[in-house]
Amino acid sequence: MNLVNGAVPAEQLQQCVDELRRNPWHPGRLFCESCLYNASLTVAEAALRLGVDPAALEPVLAGHAPLTPELALRIERAGWPRAEIWTEQQAAYDLAQARLRLEHTEQPDRTTLPNSVAPQAATSAVNASPKKLG
Repeated sequence: MNLVNGAVPAEQLQQCVDELRRNPWHPGRLFCESCLYNASLTVAEAALRLGVDPAALEPVLAGHAPLTPELALRIERAGWPRAEIWTEQQAAYDLAQARLRLEHTEQPDRTTLPNSVAPQAATSAVNASPKKLG
């Protein structure tokens, strides 16, 4: 990274922000790196502090299972950042993963309808006469 006077150039900073929007960290990995690592806690110690089974926490920390709202509340109650931060990060991660999956699948062209469907549907709707009730 090219630093001038200790500052990150705006273009490089924007590239980093764009990359994080496209591919955000899994909230479990983020929690592991930002909270557990900084507090020098093991998975077992964190699980005890959160009141969960270490076997259930480990896949979340590895990014293989979602960080649920319940776990987010447990994290908040244990003195770490608010539950909303974790649930918003999970939603951003899920959206990014869905976006990546859709980019890799072929999408049908939705700009045009088959000729046999479009004119009939439009004509039927326009020519439909109102029906009397009762």
